[in-house]
Amino acid sequence: MNMKILFISFMLFLSQHSYSEVEKISAIYANKYIGEVKVVCGKVKGTYLNRKSRGDPVYLNFQKDYPLAPFTAIIWTEYTGDEFGAKPEKRFLNKKICIKGLIEEYNGKPQIVLRYANQIVD
Repeated sequence: MNMKILFISFMLFLSQHSYSEVEKISAIYANKYIGEVKVVCGKVKGTYLNRKSRGDPVYLNFQKDYPLAPFTAIIWTEYTGDEFGAKPEKRFLNKKICIKGLIEEYNGKPQIVLRYANQIVD
């Protein structure tokens, strides 16, 4: 059992440590990096808190508002609690930010799911 905990801790350390070396890209190019870990940068032009959806997701739409946004970051507020502070849908609107994580595809669009506040980097 101790070996299992040690292995998991080591893997978590490596995953966090490797983020510091990740290439920065513009949000408009995120679609070219599906399945890769990158730091995606851009201006949040639109946000939406969907209280009707399970998990109370906050959508941060980069460069343009939905549905024209080339990239979206999602914060599942029900699961992250106050990890991102109060009202992230207002706090990040019209701000230039960079986020790090695995770029996934959903309905043909690139996205990163934000689980921790430290995924938002300078």
